[in-house]
Amino acid sequence: MRMKIRTKIMASAALVVSLSLAVSGFFIYDYARNIIRDQSIKDSRTKLAQISFQLGKIQEQVAKTAEYIVSDEEIASRIYAQPGDSIESEYFRKQAVQEKLGRFVALGNFILNVLIVPPGGETYSNFSGYEDYFADYLKQDWFAKLGSERSAYSEPHSFFYISGQRQVVSYVLKYRPIGINTSADSYLVIDVAYSELSNVFLQTARDFEQIELYSGQGALLYASNEELPAADRAFMASALAPDADYAEDASRIALADGGMNYGWRQTALLSKQTLFEKINRIFYFYILIILCGIVASTVVMLPIIAGLTRPLIRLTNAMKRVAVGDLGTTVDIRSGDELEILGGGFNRMVGDLKETIQASVRSEADKRQMQIDLLMAQINPHFLYNALNTVIYLSHAGRSAEAAEVTQALIAILQDTIKTGGRRRASAAGR
Repeated sequence: MRMKIRTKIMASAALVVSLSLAVSGFFIYDYARNIIRDQSIKDSRTKLAQISFQLGKIQEQVAKTAEYIVSDEEIASRIYAQPGDSIESEYFRKQAVQEKLGRFVALGNFILNVLIVPPGGETYSNFSGYEDYFADYLKQDWFAKLGSERSAYSEPHSFFYISGQRQVVSYVLKYRPIGINTSADSYLVIDVAYSELSNVFLQTARDFEQIELYSGQGALLYASNEELPAADRAFMASALAPDADYAEDASRIALADGGMNYGWRQTALLSKQTLFEKINRIFYFYILIILCGIVASTVVMLPIIAGLTRPLIRLTNAMKRVAVGDLGTTVDIRSGDELEILGGGFNRMVGDLKETIQASVRSEADKRQMQIDLLMAQINPHFLYNALNTVIYLSHAGRSAEAAEVTQALIAILQDTIKTGGRRRASAAGR
């Protein structure tokens, strides 16, 4: 199928514009994706660092509270004093420890309970009357898992508080009191409200697909989504490797931060689909710009292309008329460029062709006439000779009437020949 030159030019222009915009758009899109990716990773690391800072402050406050309690001589003297002789003295001794621990609890509104367990197994807390509960409390799995640790945080667990069950994370410190001669270890347990940890993640959790906090023992302390697929959790775990703080695949990015005490580490999951959602909108908008650019280019270039192809179309039509024998065809092109020169050359070429054909026709006619004249010149002597011999023969034979007829016929033929030759000579003279 043949295409008109106008169609070819339009298609070529549209193709060039489309390819140019598409290639430039691809590079711009890829560059923007990399910028957004790098900036998002940087912002996410900043948010994780802020979370680590807040959690570090909680850890520092808990550690300072534990340090104050352990180094408090009054508490140590009362806990490790010899049992009193009366129930009343024992009651006041425990009451004094309870009041003292209550003051430490008041220093931090996120500390729900402080529990001291000396080697003898007796429990001292800022709550009174919970001895039996604390005895069972220390038999739970969370405490048993920390038996070999000098100081560590437990996994989240339940604690019976005044208003009911509360989720807490317990800080457990194994120590020996200062100034007390004992070879056995005592335990200090500080129960921290789990809500204090979750509130730290509350504002930033929506910025990630998932964010998790792990203790130094690998226990999960916080997870923004408890129903995270196992594949995503395994991918996040790859960023928690000892020599790694980052992992990435085709659809996800996992970041890790360990800027906290006691080996705490947090990891966050970013979805590239969510991350690049805005840039994808920009990409679709750019596709719309490409289409509008093609339409605008077509509208602008159409008159220009029409101005270029219109003289060519005229030349094409004129050539078709010349091809069927119309040598009077001319074209009028006033474009002021090479096409105008081409049109003038076409007109001159058709005129020269017409003159050449006419001259060729005249030359051919003259040539044919010359051939006829030559033939006549060769025929006439023989004809006259034969005709006169016939007359002589008839005269000798006494056939005078027939000889007269032949003579009359010969005269008529010669008269016709003279007339024809005269017209031919007149025609030749006219030419």
